[in-house]
Order: sequence, then C-alpha cells, then structure tokens
Amino acid sequence: MPRKGISYEQVARACNDLQKTERLSVRAIQARTGGSMTTVLKHYRRWQRERSGQQDTPAISERLRNALLSELEDAAARSRQAMQQQLQKAQQRAAAWQAEAEQKQRLLAQQRKRANQRQSQRVRQIRDTEQRAAAAEGRLRTVQARLNAQETALSREQHLRRSSEKALHQM
Repeated sequence: MPRKGISYEQVARACNDLQKTERLSVRAIQARTGGSMTTVLKHYRRWQRERSGQQDTPAISERLRNALLSELEDAAARSRQAMQQQLQKAQQRAAAWQAEAEQKQRLLAQQRKRANQRQSQRVRQIRDTEQRAAAAEGRLRTVQARLNAQETALSREQHLRRSSEKALHQM
C-alpha cells in the first residue's frame, strides 16, 4: 500500500515541537509524521531556510542584474554627491561662525584693553589727586603753624603794649 504524503505544515509543526523538547533530526521528524525520508528532508530544508530568513529566490537575468546594479551605483553616487554638498555647506557655515567668533573675540579683547587702560588712568588720577591733597594738607599745616606763631607773637606784642601803656599811665 502506498504511503500517504505529508504536508509541509505537518513537518513544520513537528520541527517546532521537537525543537523545544528533543534534538531535531530528520529521523525524529519522520518518526512523528510518518512521511518518506525524501519528503521529510525536502520539507525540513524548507523549514530551515524559512527560519534563517532565506527564501527560494528566482534567478534574475544578467541584464536585469546589471541594470539594477547600475541604478544602485547611480543612486549611491547621487547620494554621495548630495552628502558632499551638504558637508561643504556645513563646513562653510562652521568657518563663517568661527570667523565671526574670532572677530567678536578680537573686539572683546580690544574693549577689555581699553577698559584696563581707562582703569589704569583713573587709578593714576586718584593717586595724583591723593598726592596733591596730601601736599595741600602739608601746606595747610605749615600755614596754620605760621598763623599760630604769628598769633602768639601778636598776643605777646599786645601784652607788651598794654604793659607799656600801663607803665606810661602810671608815670
């Protein structure tokens, strides 16, 4: 009596079940499904290809293959060219930003230098003013000392004059 043929689905189910519990082999699959070794092997190989992501792909003509490769190469070249143009634009923008930053840095350095110069000038002015004030205070003390000496001399002279006047009145 001829054997009943088994389907791919039966073999795939057996493979999935066996894979979880036992070591997967064509003999173990055949024992479960009862199919012929040739049929089991054919379905088992299909199951392996599908599991690994490999599908039977029909062969394409050399002309179609070359045309596809040519299109892919052209697309890659266009993409490369577009990326290079974008890169050049980005590099130009970066160079412009860098030049702008350097210009701002020079401007800030000049402003800082002028500010430092103004500060140094103000410090000198304050020092000069303090020195002039100290000199003026010294002259003021000298003038006050002379004034005090003159007041003392005047006071003595007035005292002598009053004494002389008294003596003259008493005579």
